Amino acid sequence: MIEFIHYRDLDVKKPVFLYCVGGGMGNVARLVGYKLIKTFNAKKTTTILLDCYPDVVYSTKRGILRVPKLSIYTFEENNQDYVVLYGEMQPNLQPFDSLTRYRLSYRLLKFVKKLNVKEIVSLGGYGVEIEPEKPKLYFSANSTKIIDALKSIFKEEFNLYRRGTVAGMSGLLVALAKYFKIPAYLILSETYPTASLYGYFGASKLLEALKKIYQLEVDYKDYLEKGSKLKKKIEKQLNIQSPQKSEQLPKRNIYCFG
Repeated sequence: MIEFIHYRDLDVKKPVFLYCVGGGMGNVARLVGYKLIKTFNAKKTTTILLDCYPDVVYSTKRGILRVPKLSIYTFEENNQDYVVLYGEMQPNLQPFDSLTRYRLSYRLLKFVKKLNVKEIVSLGGYGVEIEPEKPKLYFSANSTKIIDALKSIFKEEFNLYRRGTVAGMSGLLVALAKYFKIPAYLILSETYPTASLYGYFGASKLLEALKKIYQLEVDYKDYLEKGSKLKKKIEKQLNIQSPQKSEQLPKRNIYCFG
């Protein structure tokens, strides 16, 4: 089951579609989505219900139960409309519910095609051992034209994500968008290689990237502060390891998931 429940019409013109769903490396996409929604007072237009989530509901502070879901928000800034896909996690009944992710990706692409979307921007994390305070950005797209445009914007900060894999909808949407003739690209930021740690530095870097591309002014000082506290806490825990044990730790491969 994939059910779109609309609360109001999406009154947008050639919007930019932003994929900001959590559950990936460092939950960076979700952190970015949260900031955009709060900063620009985005309006919720649609709820997407899925029957592939675990049969667990959440109780709010007021004791109201809610199901895992995805939501669509819209906002306008600098005479440009934006559509944000936001949620705590993407479809994930099994370790990887690839069938539902494909189905939902197709439904979303048909949906945004009707909106005459200008382009799709997908956000995700690039897993490294410990998130750096100044993460690197990696880019991939569904056309060389977009790659060249991003190179001209980011110059020396531009790193092409090549010969790697991307697990999840953040990659699927970009690759499949080609068949709907929708320009799309993916931005990955270095962050923690797990969804259980919040990548505040990684999310801040993605917000910085969106500012360069779309002039979206977002205050993320709190993310930088939280990132510093988290990193110090992790480094302190790692220092508890004796030098002998630390040398025996296996090296972690770099990968990404969004």
